[in-house]
Amino acid sequence: HQVLFQQGLKAKGVALTGMAPAGDVEAAELLFGLGQAHEGTQERLWSGPEVFAYFHRAFDYYVEAGDVGRAVDIAAHHISSNIGGELITKALELVPPDSHDAGRLLSRCIMPLRADYERAQEAFHRALSIAQQEQDLDLEMITLVAGACVNFVQCHFQESLYQNLRAIELADRVDHPVSEAHARYDLMHVLYAMGDLESAASHATAMLSPAERSGIRAWQTSAMEANENVASAKGDWKAAREFTQRGLAVDPRHTILLGSRALLEYQVGDFDAGEAYLERLLESIHRSEPSTPVTMATPWYAIPAMVISVVGHITGVAARFDVAEAIAQRTVTSPYVQLGVQNSARMSLALMAVQRGDAVAAGELYAPLVSMRGTMFPQCPWGLALAADRILGLLSQTMGQLDQMMAHFEDALAFCRKAGYRPELAWSYHDYAEALLQRASTSSARTVSGDREKAMSLLDEAFSISTELGMRPLMERVAVLQRQVESLPTKTPAYPDGLTQREVEVL
Repeated sequence: HQVLFQQGLKAKGVALTGMAPAGDVEAAELLFGLGQAHEGTQERLWSGPEVFAYFHRAFDYYVEAGDVGRAVDIAAHHISSNIGGELITKALELVPPDSHDAGRLLSRCIMPLRADYERAQEAFHRALSIAQQEQDLDLEMITLVAGACVNFVQCHFQESLYQNLRAIELADRVDHPVSEAHARYDLMHVLYAMGDLESAASHATAMLSPAERSGIRAWQTSAMEANENVASAKGDWKAAREFTQRGLAVDPRHTILLGSRALLEYQVGDFDAGEAYLERLLESIHRSEPSTPVTMATPWYAIPAMVISVVGHITGVAARFDVAEAIAQRTVTSPYVQLGVQNSARMSLALMAVQRGDAVAAGELYAPLVSMRGTMFPQCPWGLALAADRILGLLSQTMGQLDQMMAHFEDALAFCRKAGYRPELAWSYHDYAEALLQRASTSSARTVSGDREKAMSLLDEAFSISTELGMRPLMERVAVLQRQVESLPTKTPAYPDGLTQREVEVL
């Protein structure tokens, strides 16, 4: 379709580049069609500037021609990039503020405003009110999904859950596969974050059909990504590999799928394969659109930092930390970044601070991340999530806050057991045991004995899960710690604080 629209424009002598308005109706429709075709085949859910240019040139023609209705149709079409808000703002000036057209436009400007939560909420409530007043179920569903997405990326999980469930109720009455796919995608990740893995899995499965019916490649690969996330969370590496292969067959440069596959291979000990996928991820990011401030705020830009830091924790090797740190710092300080993406960058910085033993950096990162306790985070970039309390436990350990550390690790274990996040549970067992052994190295003999028993129990659990799931790097690290535990005292001393008999006699 893109080729046919391009041929039509060339036949009319219309340039494919630039921002000059279309010269006539036919050129305007060809530009609008080219923009829609480009969106349907794009690799990501955020459109590039060329798509915006096609829409804008058609929009400008209809404004100059006085055809407000057609101009609104173009502006109200789903432009999924941040820059789509500019076109919608211009269109809103052409229609009455409480009109049906205003509702259509407001529903589309919610997403471009997602970094400005208050303005996005204002647009959401106005659009929803108009949709319900007009009894337009299609508009109501689109509005609910957009509002839910903003709440999701800003980590308001309960609000996102409620709005998406309302949208799904409308899916039986409205044939809008893009909105249904989007709602189920966000529901999967919200439920995943909140620890309801089975419900998350059901929405990931249900997303496959509307994503396919949408005809949009980005939603089809996102459906593969959602199902891969569920499979990896359960430790079903075979299914996870199949979903990444299916998704990468459609889009070989899909950053989340490349990052997920890299981590999967590192988890099971195939470091060569993991390195190959990580190289592909870094190349994909490097070849993407120019690194503008807005581009740096997208979830995809932060993915390498997250993957590199997690790989470092798995392997114990601080490789490419300079690359990860540069990406993470730019992401955290970007004025365009929503909370979910910031959490992703902070998590990668946290894991690097832990590996370096940097107590100052750990303390600085603990405060902004503590609000995420009791969840899997970050959820933006989507997937690739870890138990927040495990990260907080590691940060507390690095800070020397040992009682706080134990509380977080206990919460991480309870959360992962209940949800069924088996690989994450195994790593939580390991990290908790390692922290206890570190404490034992500076504690009294009585404390050492208690930590020894606790650490041995934790390591037994970690070894059982990692063996069953074939997580060879974790199995090897657990074995090393088990040998350390065996060297610790096995009995409670006869005297307090580890005093010897002679010391007691002297006292």
